Amino acid sequence: MKKKISSRSVDAFTLPKGKTVDFLWDLELAGFGLMVLPSGRKIYVVQKRINGQPRRVVIGQHGPITPPQAGNKALELLGRIGAGIDPVAERRVAREARTFKDVAEDFMRNYPPPFSARQSG
Repeated sequence: MKKKISSRSVDAFTLPKGKTVDFLWDLELAGFGLMVLPSGRKIYVVQKRINGQPRRVVIGQHGPITPPQAGNKALELLGRIGAGIDPVAERRVAREARTFKDVAEDFMRNYPPPFSARQSG
C-alpha cells in the first residue's frame, strides 16, 4: 500500500489477517516505508537496489522515532545510496572491526609487563 507516511497513517496501519509482514510505502519519498510485524512492531525502513542487489536498511522503531525523523534519516540514506555508498556493507564492516578490548588483549599478549623487582622474594 502507498500512502503519505505520517503519525496518523502509521498509527492506523495494521497487519492484515494471514500476512506475516506488510509494508506501507511513502508516496513522496520512493524507497521509504514502514514495515509491520506480527508482534505489532512498526519499523521504518529504506529499500533500494544497490549494485543490482535489493537492500533493506532499518531506520528504527516507530515510537522512539517519529515519522518526520524517520523521513529525514531515509532522505539521508537514499542520498548516500545515490552517491554509490552501500550502508548495509558499511554496517557489516563496522561490526567486524576490532574493539578496543581486542587491541588491548593483543598488546598485553605481545608486550607483557616487565618483571618487577618487588615481586621477587
